[in-house]
Amino acid sequence: MRALKQLRSALMALAIVGIATSQSSAGVLYETGFEPPTFTPGLFPGQDGWFAGLGPDAATISTALPKDGLQSVRIDGSELQEFSGFHFGSYARPLNYDPLASGTPIVVLSSDINLTGTESATCGLSVGLSAVLNGEFVANILFGVQGQNGTLVSYISNMDGFSINGPAYTFGEWANVTAVFDFANRTATGYFNGQLIGEVTFTAGIDEGIPAMNIALGSSAPIPGTIGYVDNFSLIAVPEPGTLLMLGIGILGLVGHTSLRGRGWRGRAA
Repeated sequence: MRALKQLRSALMALAIVGIATSQSSAGVLYETGFEPPTFTPGLFPGQDGWFAGLGPDAATISTALPKDGLQSVRIDGSELQEFSGFHFGSYARPLNYDPLASGTPIVVLSSDINLTGTESATCGLSVGLSAVLNGEFVANILFGVQGQNGTLVSYISNMDGFSINGPAYTFGEWANVTAVFDFANRTATGYFNGQLIGEVTFTAGIDEGIPAMNIALGSSAPIPGTIGYVDNFSLIAVPEPGTLLMLGIGILGLVGHTSLRGRGWRGRAA
């Protein structure tokens, strides 16, 4: 059993390092650098199918700080919307994809993120995949960076209140966050700048499909001077687990989990 877990972790790592150079064995479900002509400077909601769950005025397409190219998504902490004592800017784009029915149980979501301006240990910047739970769109899995014990760390979490913290994040720097979703086993494994964060299970009772992708900036206190940036957002499906198995023989498994902490995002289905 331990050997199988190690092999599975190795395959997850392989999916991350090899997916960009193996497009023939993978399907791009969605990929964007938020560049023209698809995106133009101005409000982010309404462009390329993205809509606002909370904070409709907070997110713009901006030329201020792209990771690559000319533009990125900019989320202004001064424009977040208060909800149940928290402050949020949350955005989603419909996808309507079923990994199991499509024969692609492994799906990889990756993005570059950056927090700038006034540093705050109460905020979190994340990306994730939604699913339907009790008639609502729920951020099944979120991952990114968040405040923890006075500092900012990488994390991955589900909506059941389980979160695993990973390597520390350096405020003001671009970082890559990636998660490998295994729909056959209902787990997601997070990576931060290529380093393992850990594995969480899907939110209990949640549907199998991917109705939407999401981006969010949130805080337990006002963060008027903090700005979040998101760039190079991609979602890629891996057709055959057997293909990864053949390529992954000999790769060492990755192990190690850190402390658990609850955190999540919720938005009502349109």
